[in-house]
Parts: sequence; C-alpha cells; structure tokens
Amino acid sequence: MISERVYRALLVAYPREFRGEYGELMVQFFRDRMRCDGKGARGLIVWMQLISDLAVSAFNERAGGYGMGNGKPVIETDALSKIYGSIVAVDDLSMSVPRGHAFGLLGPNGSGKTTTMGMLLGLVQPTSGSFSLFGSTDGLEESLRRVGAIVEYPSFYPYLTGRENLRYFQGIFQRGEPEDIECLLEKVGLAESGDRRFSTYSLGMKQRLGLAFVLLGDPELLLLDEPTNGMDPAGMAEVRHLIRQLAEDGRTVLVASHLLNEVEQMCDSVVIMSNGNLIAQGSVSDILRSDENVRLKTTDDEKAVTILSALDWISEVRMEDGEVVVSSSRDELAEISTVLGRSEVYVIETSSGPGSLEKYFLEVTGDDA
Repeated sequence: MISERVYRALLVAYPREFRGEYGELMVQFFRDRMRCDGKGARGLIVWMQLISDLAVSAFNERAGGYGMGNGKPVIETDALSKIYGSIVAVDDLSMSVPRGHAFGLLGPNGSGKTTTMGMLLGLVQPTSGSFSLFGSTDGLEESLRRVGAIVEYPSFYPYLTGRENLRYFQGIFQRGEPEDIECLLEKVGLAESGDRRFSTYSLGMKQRLGLAFVLLGDPELLLLDEPTNGMDPAGMAEVRHLIRQLAEDGRTVLVASHLLNEVEQMCDSVVIMSNGNLIAQGSVSDILRSDENVRLKTTDDEKAVTILSALDWISEVRMEDGEVVVSSSRDELAEISTVLGRSEVYVIETSSGPGSLEKYFLEVTGDDA
C-alpha cells in the first residue's frame, strides 16, 4: 500500500513526532483519509503536508510550547551558584539559551563550565539560584528525557565494541530504535570502526563515540563538554560541521569549551566565564563586530597615533606590525582620514577586518585561554 511507504518516509522525516501515541493516532488518521480521498499524486501531497503539520503541532503541544519553531529559551538560569566550602565554583550565573542555537559556554579550565553543566543535568546540587529546562523548573527527570549529554570524559565498557556499547546504553535508557545505531556510527565517522573494542580507540574516536551516544533517541537539547578534545584538525572540522547541522535542524546545542577558535566557528552565541563569574554574553557576530578594527599606513604613523588617541569616539589606537591599528569600523574610515588630514597626516593604505573572539576574551577576562 502506498500509505505504508508514506508512513516509512514520515518516520524518517519526523522521527520524534511519528513515534508513540501521537504518531499512532495520526498514522491511522492518515491511512483512513488515503483510502477515501488519496487518489493521485496531488491528493498524496496534500495529505502528506497535512499529516506533517499535525505531527509538528502535536509534538509542540506535548512539549509545552517548546517544540520546533518556537523561540522560547530552552535553558534559563537565574542567579545560579555553587559553592564548595571556601571555593566559589559558579557565582550568580544568569543566562538564556534560545532554541535552535549552537551556544558556547566559554572559559579557561576551572572557570565553572563543567559545574554549570552538572547543575543543569541534576548531577550537582546548586547552592542557590534556579534554572529551567524547556520552561519547567519542576520535574527535572521528565525534562532530561529530552536531553542528550556527555560531561568531561566519555566512559564506555572497554571490552565491548563501539557498536555494542551503543546497543547496551540504548537498551538501558530506552532511547531510539535498534536501526538507529548504524546511522549514528555513520554520522560520527565510526562506521568502519564500529566493531573494534573501545579499548583500542584513540582519544578522538572515543569522543566520536560519545557524540553518537549523546544522539541516541534524537534529543532536542545536547550538552557537550569539550566535544573536540583529542581530535585531529580534520576530525575537529567534522564535529564543527555536525554541531552546526544539528542546530540548523532545530536542536539546541550547549558546548562547553576553552578552545576559542572552535567556539567562534561553531557557535551562534556565547557566555564567557572566568573564575565562576559570567563576564560577557552575546552573539558571536555582535562580539566580533564590537572588536572590529581598521589598519592604516600614513605619512606619519606616530603623529597619527597621537591624534587618534585624543578622540573620545575611538576606544583604542596602537602600533602593530608597522601599521596603525584603530578599534573602529570601516564606516568611520572617512572621518578618521578627515581628522588626520587636518593635521597634515595623510592615509596611504587601509585595510579592515573583524575582531577575534580570542582577543575579546583576553580583554574581558585579563587571562590567558
């Protein structure tokens, strides 16, 4: 029957929506309508669109308004803190993570990233403050059914193969279907290594298996702690691409990392932490725009630095690699040139470029990543 083929196609397109009680009801509805009205390609397309709309609607209803396409924050923290004796691991952290974003939790080792993730997962009891997942502050166990996470080092049974480990944990946590295993191994680049024992895996391969584990059951929210640790450049690029793809598909990915360049390339927004404190928060594009600069070569560079340093609308001027570097956008270049020209200093050559997350990080934390 054509309805059976359509059902299988919809399972692939909407795996979460077409499993469980909602899926069974909608598939039965779909089959009934196909018998009555589904004649020809046009009828098939109409009813496929209808059933997919119903699926997403039902999924959103069950998710309490936090389903696909909804802009409500998936994670919110309010003055969240954790203190161990005299050590403040996380201090008064308030942040908001929107749905469908790759969100970076950035900071050096010991900044509170892993502790924050531990509190969100119910592994660490907060000292004070609160947080919500999918808008709920109660029933953490229910919310965590929609979360995939791996904190710190991925641990699996060393004497089992990668495939056997995934099957074991899939059975324990009742996540997804048996046929999902092969797709996940392929997705993380372990299709040819699935039958090797975990004890023989390199650190990068263990990280990949950890990513496959996190994706069991197709979770809506992923919490990843240093996901590219131990990987070679090619592997890091593949993981970056995978994380971007997951976010574009509507999932929310919270990535904790101290690798500034990696976060800059894979995340839409970041929270920067240092010594347990939130130092800065915003979109990566806004942060880089705020750190934009213009590089100049002039007829008198030293005089140019003196003149521009006296302007209150320019935050920083410095000499770097034989050029005058001005913390300003290219839109202000004409005004800069005019100001210099009044003092008979003339611009010979200009270039501009975005700032870097690394430079911004060092400025706001006063630390070395």
